[in-house]
Amino acid sequence: MTRPVYEDVLSEHAGRESSLADPAVLRDHLRARRLRRCLAALKPLHVAAVRLRAVEEDLAAAVELEWAAEAERLSAQVAELRDDFAARLALRDPRDPFDVVVFVEGDARCVALLLRRYRDLAVERGWSVQDLDGRPGPAAAFAITAREGAEGPWGHSSVRTGSTARTAGCWAGKAIFRMTRRRRRLPPG
Repeated sequence: MTRPVYEDVLSEHAGRESSLADPAVLRDHLRARRLRRCLAALKPLHVAAVRLRAVEEDLAAAVELEWAAEAERLSAQVAELRDDFAARLALRDPRDPFDVVVFVEGDARCVALLLRRYRDLAVERGWSVQDLDGRPGPAAAFAITAREGAEGPWGHSSVRTGSTARTAGCWAGKAIFRMTRRRRRLPPG
């Protein structure tokens, strides 16, 4: 018998929780923060997996006890929960809790306007912004780091990656930006 997909989510959640309980991880505040964010991002999927497993166990018990009406009701509920779980799993990006580095290229005026808009968005969401370039011009880079308990910038901004953005006041030019997740080497787990 094949292992249900939700079991992978349940084991991933348990592994992250046990990693977070490790005193060595707690001493490394960046790693602990990353694990807490990953757990928070995984929570809705974990809740759906726990619910699906419970209803499947109830269905197996109803079939074993030959309760036809209950088994039929639970069968419909399992199908609905499986669809919901599959949709949540398809939307999941394991990088959502990560911090990002944003690169913006284009006309200097458009780059400055786009940078200002993204900095305002970051401040509004409680994220910290660190300038990596230090000089204005046709290209710029900055890092965005989320505060504790906040949604990761990657998850919020990844839908715009690689797109071309026209900004108000930039009639002649376009500014193109791309993001990469912040690279911090962490041991697996």
